[in-house]
Amino acid sequence: VYAVSVFHDENDNGEMDTNGLGIPTENFGCSNDAKGFMGPPNWKKAKFELSDKDKNIIINL
Repeated sequence: VYAVSVFHDENDNGEMDTNGLGIPTENFGCSNDAKGFMGPPNWKKAKFELSDKDKNIIINL
């Protein structure tokens, strides 16, 4: 069982930039398009199972 989160490092500084309130200023996304509220998304919403077969997931930023 896995969950994936990604962000677009637009300025290539190696980290996710945030504003003064800690809100990300660069695009990001999680598996299953899971959304968080005042923090990261819930594991149960983001998780998916990886079996012996190939699996493709789409993450919208």
